[in-house]
Amino acid sequence: MFGLLTFVGSLFPQFEIPVFLSVIVVIVSFSFFILSFSTSKWQTYSRKSKKRILWGLFFLPFVLYIPVNLGLLSIGIVELKLHDFGAYYNAAVRWLHNAPLYQTTQEIPALDAQISGSMPYLYPPIVVLIFVPFTFLPPVISGVVWDLTILKFLIWSVSMLISTFNVTINRRKKLLLYFAVASFGPTITWMKAGQISGLLAALLCLSGATLRSNRHGLSGAFTTLGGIVKPFYATSGAHLLRHRKRFLSAVVSGAAILLFGLLVFGVDTHLEYLDVLRQGKGWETATGPTNWNAGHFNPFYILGPLKHLPRIIIVLGTAGLALYSNKTEIPIEYIFALGVSIVPLAGPTTNTLALSASIPAILMVGFYELEHNGEFPKILAISTLLIHIHPYTVEFVSKFGPQIYPPLKILTPVIPLLQPALYGMGLLVGYLVYRSWKNPVV
Repeated sequence: MFGLLTFVGSLFPQFEIPVFLSVIVVIVSFSFFILSFSTSKWQTYSRKSKKRILWGLFFLPFVLYIPVNLGLLSIGIVELKLHDFGAYYNAAVRWLHNAPLYQTTQEIPALDAQISGSMPYLYPPIVVLIFVPFTFLPPVISGVVWDLTILKFLIWSVSMLISTFNVTINRRKKLLLYFAVASFGPTITWMKAGQISGLLAALLCLSGATLRSNRHGLSGAFTTLGGIVKPFYATSGAHLLRHRKRFLSAVVSGAAILLFGLLVFGVDTHLEYLDVLRQGKGWETATGPTNWNAGHFNPFYILGPLKHLPRIIIVLGTAGLALYSNKTEIPIEYIFALGVSIVPLAGPTTNTLALSASIPAILMVGFYELEHNGEFPKILAISTLLIHIHPYTVEFVSKFGPQIYPPLKILTPVIPLLQPALYGMGLLVGYLVYRSWKNPVV
């Protein structure tokens, strides 16, 4: 009734009630009506039925996310820009034509700068070799092929990780899990940019899978690969401090890749890459909260010049806990997941791409507890959901919301506190620290 009265009031200009507000009131009121009706029915359901309904509601945002993105893509609100892949593609073309790898101003024969022709290449020289095969296709087609290839590799890596646990999952639930990984908010974000973050998440899944299989050398090597591409992924190596062979494998793998890169690209190109690192790759240059979009995640923005302090504390604390765990019976799964989960918090980037690293962390501990306790931790489910809804929630409160309903600009000062992933990652890291400290040995 309140919703209907608000709608009627909006028809009279003197009340100055926007139609948009009345529609929201009607929807919310109707939702509460349905909720109150469902609550009475809820009491009659069995425990098993309640559990199925709750998990169904949990997966609903994941199921809807891809159709919603396709709809927004069709009307032009969302764009498949593939900007990052364009930088990789153009760097590969420059290398094939003996042109400077880190300069985008020089004209290159046969270069099709259809996507991001001016965007710089920011990764180690050796990484460009991954993209050379894609230059045999037109840029946009190559970008789509790249996305689909990495997505398939990520899902396969997830399957390898969960296969190491003694947990019975039927085919339907596995497909639902793989679909959730594919429609995960950060996954869709890196796919729209053609970014390499999905590959790094897949490598961390393989690192966890080989760790569980006691193939310590491979686990260390897979961990190193991510740190080579993006140096701040080095925090994912917390588990290396628990095993000498894993640690030595990581060091040897890194040295071998560096040596191979020097032989192929030479010293000068690597010196240019060091200049890229010194300049910061554009880190910490993100726009203010009012211009944030689905690609922004800046957990410590509100701390201003002190934003690096919590990062230092997180990194040192994780390393300390990893070393401390050598003298305890803390399962290695928790140390692995903790090192991986702090990547988005400890790194200098201010975007949602690094949130993909939460996938191996959540799966590692979630399935470990499912194997030993028979239940997936509810806190991890809530954390996953908060991270998933982060991209468009941030874009709505910073851009679309105020454009549709200007009074929402009052939220501008607290936008940094309205980042769902801030609380999702806080729950994830906090849970891992708590469970590690409590020595959850089964």
